[in-house]
Amino acid sequence: MCTCLVFVRALSHAKRPKMLLAFCLSQHIPIAPNKVKLEATTLFHGHAQRPDSYVSTHIMPRNASKTHDQEPLRETSSDASPGMAEILKELRAFRTETSENFEILRKEISDLKTEIEDVKERMDIAEQRLSENEDNERNTTRVMIHMLQVQNQLKEKCDDLESRSRRNNLRIYSVPEKIEGNNMIKFVTNLFVEQLELDAELQIERAHRAPASRPLEQSERPRSIVVQFRSYVTKQTVLKAAWTKRNIQVSGSRIFFDEDFTPAVYKERGKYKEVRKILRERKIKHHILFPAKLKIFLEDGKVKVFDNPVAAAHGLRDFGIIMKSPAEEPNLETILRAAGWHTVSSRKMTPTTEMIDAVKSLLQSKEPDNDH
Repeated sequence: MCTCLVFVRALSHAKRPKMLLAFCLSQHIPIAPNKVKLEATTLFHGHAQRPDSYVSTHIMPRNASKTHDQEPLRETSSDASPGMAEILKELRAFRTETSENFEILRKEISDLKTEIEDVKERMDIAEQRLSENEDNERNTTRVMIHMLQVQNQLKEKCDDLESRSRRNNLRIYSVPEKIEGNNMIKFVTNLFVEQLELDAELQIERAHRAPASRPLEQSERPRSIVVQFRSYVTKQTVLKAAWTKRNIQVSGSRIFFDEDFTPAVYKERGKYKEVRKILRERKIKHHILFPAKLKIFLEDGKVKVFDNPVAAAHGLRDFGIIMKSPAEEPNLETILRAAGWHTVSSRKMTPTTEMIDAVKSLLQSKEPDNDH
């Protein structure tokens, strides 16, 4: 590329002559000092400007070969003027300040990286402990659910065993207190023989009042009488005879005969108390089956059986009978399953790890290069 000769005339009238020289210096364009014809006061201070003043600057390209009349940039900057020295001084100061700022920024980035690594380590520990707690909680929930299932099974077995132990028993309700005297077996034997017209050989093993506190007033309901027979067949014979005769009275009080159930069965059967009154008023034949099933005989000869009080409350609406739905007991197994941890499918990176990696990438992209 040939040498370019640029003549800049009337440079003293230019608004920013310093910027032109600074540009030449920044681009490493050699300037021939023997071609510069301009007084320093005119160029840098704007004094004694002449209309016919001009500047002839010989600007060489970067790839042009040096000639004998070109001097190094150091001599040009030192011989040009005091203004050029001031520019160089400011450039060196700016470079020094920039280098110091970069050192400060590099130190702050290093400290920030250390803090992020510390946070990442603490987050990893916290996530590990949280994962362990989740596993422990899930295992504990499984154990508790298993224990509840075993408890329900044992409860059902205990209820079944207790019910079987009461198979030979019957209960007599509404018998006035103290009427039996001191011999309960003799009293019930005479009752069965006289009122039910049964044989005296009933093989009664035990007879007593229900284990409850004695009523203090006459208006209170008397305690029931529990009679235990040696044979289940004998008990069923007495019970059928009592249900057949129906109206049995003792000292002017009507008494009732029924099976001897467990407290849990009595509680469930008691939920039919109100609806049985309505069924009697409407003359609808019904019966309570073991343990707590409601059996209704319809007019067309069909039979409807409800397995529990809740089902009866919903089913009786079809017959125009409103039964208050009993409150269902909470299912602890369902509550435990609903309250347990729900593990999300595993991912390759957790949100915390993704955030830390993103910050580290950002810092690495902003970190200044040590080679510059």
